[in-house]
Amino acid sequence: MHSYLWQEWSQALAVHFSFEQVAEVLGNLLGWKTGVSALERANRAMAESAADYWRQAPAQPAPEGEFLVVSADGKGVPMRKPATAPSIQAHDGHRGPAKDGKKMAIVGAAYDAQAQVRTAEDVLQSLFRSPLEPKPPADAAEARKKPIAKAVRASLTRPAANDGPEINARDVVFPWLGEQVRQRDPAGLKPVVVVMDGQVCLWGDARAALGERTRVEILDFLHVTERLWELAHLFDEPAQHRLKMDGYVFMLLNGQVRELTAWFRHQAKARPLSPADRKKVEAVCGYFENNWGRMRYDEYLAAGYPIASGVIEGACRHVVKDRLERTGMHWTVDGAQAMLQLRCIAINQQWEGFTAFRARRESERLYPHNTLYEVEDWPMPQAA
Repeated sequence: MHSYLWQEWSQALAVHFSFEQVAEVLGNLLGWKTGVSALERANRAMAESAADYWRQAPAQPAPEGEFLVVSADGKGVPMRKPATAPSIQAHDGHRGPAKDGKKMAIVGAAYDAQAQVRTAEDVLQSLFRSPLEPKPPADAAEARKKPIAKAVRASLTRPAANDGPEINARDVVFPWLGEQVRQRDPAGLKPVVVVMDGQVCLWGDARAALGERTRVEILDFLHVTERLWELAHLFDEPAQHRLKMDGYVFMLLNGQVRELTAWFRHQAKARPLSPADRKKVEAVCGYFENNWGRMRYDEYLAAGYPIASGVIEGACRHVVKDRLERTGMHWTVDGAQAMLQLRCIAINQQWEGFTAFRARRESERLYPHNTLYEVEDWPMPQAA
């Protein structure tokens, strides 16, 4: 029992704090002397039950939302060098050993939402308002509506056990997103909004996960404005950047992406640009053309849909960066995967259900025949 409680309590802390901090807290409060390596092993051992728990987890109750939103993105996890990496002595005198790299984790988020109708002017004001300017007073009805019952899932691409085929992170996260949609709206009555950046493979995965379910695909508007800034620096003088960006953004928010693309191409022909700059213009215009169907921002704003992936950006920061990218941290694939699984369970407020599931599984393993016995209530003799 002490071992089980130690594992449960230590990992409830470890999903939020570094292993060193957990060891210090357990020592100060409970007098338990714990090594960091023991906590890392406990983290991996506990995470072995995560996949089975998710497969049998109770269905997500249908929240009071008008539509569903799903999103996904990638976030790098700093990795340790493998044990087989060459030592410093193995490198020549001109180059040192390669720096520690990152391995991409795929993070998915699903939530319900209420419509929030906005205008192009509203979005412009929020995008370009100076941080020094006070926020205008907002009516309570117009205040930003928060996600409802948000849930997250994260995974690394990793080798399978027993030399099986590699487990692709997208093959874990996107089917889970599809299941979230089915659980939250089994009758298929709510619109489904998919908000992501322009990575082609993610859109394909989303289509496969959602199947025939009708959906609205929206290209993250903040990624679009990054591309616009690239062209603003090519075509406009520095003093005009802000004014011209206002115009470019306003056109996009009013559904004029085709007109803006044509104007950029016309400017590229009319100006003495270098071959590299012309290539940049064509890349941005091609990006817009490939995503025209996901850039009907005037329709999305009128329907009250989100046009930016701030929720998934925040999820990437909260799930990955806040725990796995602290100063000096480097992970093995198994260690990072275990932490991502347990951290998502904790963030989704499933910790109690998960630990209860593990306790039942452990009881069944230790006492496989306990169901063969029937409990009888024996009457107690009455005192004379």
